[in-house]
Amino acid sequence: MDLSIIPVKNKFSGDFIKIKLIGSGGCGKVYQVKSKKDGEQYAIKEIALKAGKKFREVDILKSIDNINVVKYFDSWCEQGIPADKIYIQMELCGWNNEFYNLRKVNKFKSETFVRKQDAELCQVEYFITLTLLEEVLEGVNYLQSLTPPIIHRDLKPQNILCIKVHGIKGFNWTPYVIWYGIG
Repeated sequence: MDLSIIPVKNKFSGDFIKIKLIGSGGCGKVYQVKSKKDGEQYAIKEIALKAGKKFREVDILKSIDNINVVKYFDSWCEQGIPADKIYIQMELCGWNNEFYNLRKVNKFKSETFVRKQDAELCQVEYFITLTLLEEVLEGVNYLQSLTPPIIHRDLKPQNILCIKVHGIKGFNWTPYVIWYGIG
């Protein structure tokens, strides 16, 4: 995305109600918001831009369509002080206003399946672990199979969000690769 585009005014504050800050890092902040237009909740990433820098993340996100990668909806640029900002509207990966990254799910799993540190996993815990890993790898494989391939430079448990999905047999966890730094 070239920064020569004309920024819009106050779309973030005009179109959305900020609910809470759900994450921050070197690349910006991510907010849980509610749209004033459709009433749906989204995650919006706010990034301060440096003068003259091109921003590729938006073009990359627009082209991605995979069940295990967070969904892109919209993006725009706004003038700000001390810097212009770009906003990226994405799918909100949460359940019941709780946000579970893979680290939290693993902690929950460990508390549920109590075992000694060196003990083997029980069959159910083993199945859950392999299922989560398989879905994360499917998302990463999809990204790396694109032309050109996309390499997620900050893939770690905190950057894998898990959504509790109600299915036929109760609740299932579905992991989503989220974007904080890409190459």
